[in-house]
Amino acid sequence: MIEHEAARVPLVNRYYLYTLFGRALNHEPDEALLDALGSRHTRDALAVAQLLEDADRDVPAPFAALPSPQEAKSDYTKLLIGPDRLPVSPWESVHVTGDDLLFQKHTLEVREAYRQAGFRTAGRKAQPDDHIATELDFLAALAHRAYEAAEATDDALLASALGASQAFLKEHLLQWVDAFATGVAAATLATCLYPQIAELVARFARCDLRFVEGLLGQLRKTDE
Repeated sequence: MIEHEAARVPLVNRYYLYTLFGRALNHEPDEALLDALGSRHTRDALAVAQLLEDADRDVPAPFAALPSPQEAKSDYTKLLIGPDRLPVSPWESVHVTGDDLLFQKHTLEVREAYRQAGFRTAGRKAQPDDHIATELDFLAALAHRAYEAAEATDDALLASALGASQAFLKEHLLQWVDAFATGVAAATLATCLYPQIAELVARFARCDLRFVEGLLGQLRKTDE
């Protein structure tokens, strides 16, 4: 049987982390983003997601030493904007196929996953749907749907949202996020901010899949 109250904290925290990571990889960093990354809220959310050993112990936070906004903006531009060639591709299809062409088959498969879940990307003609930040935003939207379903004790909607998350993680994000994180770590950047973010995204995606599959297993037992 699902304990909706016990599930509420991890469900809301996964929504928070997907939203935060999507924001970090899709918008120029500012004081608000850096404050959010270094906040106790983020540290607690990482602990709930099992990315920190214990929120009550003196475990060094990943974002204990944050760069200035100017340094962060310089790295963000080099990593995700250009104008020079990007050191690592932020698009799934490039990693999966090894081909630098965008708007490939995998891009359309990602778009179809969005459509089946009832979402579409804004301005999709300008940027391929399989950008790392867009995939994180999609998982954030599904996480929000799952949280609201748990709040309403709507197990059918909760199972649907979690099932869509499970499928997308396995079929898309987890197929390439480790390669993306490795590429970011190898890039010549002024600070360690984006390597930390990319590593945490990859680790969180793996942890989240285990959480989602565990909760889906509980839901199936409830239906039996």
